[in-house]
Amino acid sequence: MTLDLLELRLSELEDVIVGRDSKFINAPETKKSIFDNMVAAHAAVAAAEKRPMISKMFARLTELQKYADPHFVDDDSMSTKAKVEIILLEKEKLENMAAALENIRQLANVLNHPSFRDLASLRKKLNELNLIYVYQKQRSQQLITASQTLLANYYDLMLATSKLLIQWNQKVVSPADE
Repeated sequence: MTLDLLELRLSELEDVIVGRDSKFINAPETKKSIFDNMVAAHAAVAAAEKRPMISKMFARLTELQKYADPHFVDDDSMSTKAKVEIILLEKEKLENMAAALENIRQLANVLNHPSFRDLASLRKKLNELNLIYVYQKQRSQQLITASQTLLANYYDLMLATSKLLIQWNQKVVSPADE
């Protein structure tokens, strides 16, 4: 009975691993001994070790196994109380980050709007507008400077004209009084 149960479990395991359709193995593979399969696997590993990336991975295999161990996190030297204190100290920062992420999630529709997809052409247009703005600003500065110069000349001319008219008025009025 136990042998039948073992065969049934083995058959189910083969179905899970290999699949029901590709369960049948070719005859030459079944005649190969386990030792031959292990030698072939060892030869494949030895050939793979010659590659630099794989040799680096084999060198770090123990480290990777340590990180893959589910009890690795349990070996942490910090107590639960210390972890709770750290989390409570970072509570405000975590809440702010959560609020910011929620805000980004809400704005995702705006940021993914189709009008933002063609930013390259918009950047080109913005550069052109910036150049036009700089040119117009320089031109307006030139016009302002020219206008100020003209106004200064006008005021100087008006002042000189006023002084001249005052002098003429004094000459015209003074001989008549004599």
